[in-house]
Amino acid sequence: MAKEAKTVLPALKVLEPNEKIPPSYKCIDLMTIFDVKMDLTRKARICARGDQIDTPPNVTYASVVTRESIRIGFMLASLNELNILSADVSGAYLNALCAENIYTILGDEFGDYAGRKAIIKMALYGLKPAGYSWRSFGVRGFREELNFIPCHADMDVSYREARKENGSRYYEYLFIYTDDIIAISEDPKRILDKMNRHFLLKADSIKEPTRYLGASISKHLMDGDSHYTWAIGSKEYLIELLRVVKQRIAPLNLTLKSKVTSALPSGYKPELDASDYLDDDTAILYMQLISILRWLVELGRIDICVEVSMMSSYNCMPRVTHLYAVLHILGKSRLETGNGQRIQ
Repeated sequence: MAKEAKTVLPALKVLEPNEKIPPSYKCIDLMTIFDVKMDLTRKARICARGDQIDTPPNVTYASVVTRESIRIGFMLASLNELNILSADVSGAYLNALCAENIYTILGDEFGDYAGRKAIIKMALYGLKPAGYSWRSFGVRGFREELNFIPCHADMDVSYREARKENGSRYYEYLFIYTDDIIAISEDPKRILDKMNRHFLLKADSIKEPTRYLGASISKHLMDGDSHYTWAIGSKEYLIELLRVVKQRIAPLNLTLKSKVTSALPSGYKPELDASDYLDDDTAILYMQLISILRWLVELGRIDICVEVSMMSSYNCMPRVTHLYAVLHILGKSRLETGNGQRIQ
């Protein structure tokens, strides 16, 4: 909490005890959200109560780069023998100005400032326009400071002309997903170093990507070729979801089949299913499993795309055998390791 308060404090203008709040400013609360990441890192995030103030809807939407653009970018990097580095912007939203006239009363986490009034100057997490403010600020900075131009097909992809050391012309790219940045260039470190002068990048985050948007990223040297290519997969996500699913279905005395050759049971027609409807709690589990499978398809498991779409149509009133069919799909989704062993 002390670390997070130190990060947030520059985004606030702490007023003197006898200093008055400017007219038209509204008071909102701050709250701290705690989380434990996948690597067991503990994290605290101080957020503003954006629900306590009415915000115009035209400043609450912020787009992010699409997965299709990411795939095309990795392909271009492979075809043009370019390097890729990813980085995280530290306290991304805190780089952009707050779009609302608001102030708060600081809590005990701010130490000596506890009880003091503070004007919120920058876009704190939790404010409805925070994402929009950061995106607008970031795109403007990429254009003005780095000469990157947003792409018309995807405004969260920026590009600029460049030349390789051998004199050949090509395009450098930036892909922005909120505070996650991917730079594609012959020398992406040079781009990120210049970006670091304007946005503070986490030093330990500047590296070749191994995970992005939940997908596993890997680099391979093609047989008979002299350069690398990139692959986007779902292995790590699948390992984790199988662990979670087993925990969720164990109280129901359900298990995942270990030997499944087809996505759905042979001859099964879900539209003819006449089994009992699931109760409310189990129906929620069904919808959660469908959501997991839909994201798995998004990450590249197109072999189960049709079956997942088919079972998704029963989300409103799933039946008992529908649940068995979804578990059958999850059994089919198991991966094989390099030595042919199935991931359990």
